Amino acid sequence: MQDPHFWDQPQQAEKVIEEVNAIKSWTHPFEEVESCLNMVKEFSSELQAGKDEVLVQELYQELDKAGKIMEELEIKKMLSGELDNKNCYLTINAGAGGTEACDWAQMLARMYQRWAHKRKWKVEVVDSLPGDVAGVKSMTLSLQGPFAYGYAKAEK
Repeated sequence: MQDPHFWDQPQQAEKVIEEVNAIKSWTHPFEEVESCLNMVKEFSSELQAGKDEVLVQELYQELDKAGKIMEELEIKKMLSGELDNKNCYLTINAGAGGTEACDWAQMLARMYQRWAHKRKWKVEVVDSLPGDVAGVKSMTLSLQGPFAYGYAKAEK
């Protein structure tokens, strides 16, 4: 990126920047965890001199912070498949069961829509076939957002 000719080929430059950002998205959390653990070491050495409730509380806060970052990294690792970061379609079919099955399919579709909105994804109803009395016989949703496929692929 320091090369003066780096931006001569913008598409290639953008690809390189994407790769660098992807690597940083993995290394930055580890740096944060390392920082938290260094703080814990400092707090624990200070605690050996004498017990300080405030220091104990800060120590536990740093440990919690490091734990949360590690949990996020674990989820990120699970979503590191080739297609996991893509958008996806989710189809719900009522199947056999008449009106109750159609009702259930509509409730399920609504649940997935709320789940996607909670993740701040864009949700569109691509196709919907209403039930004879209530609910839907089938509905296809388009889920557009970061790792939509990765999260939705487990919903079988």
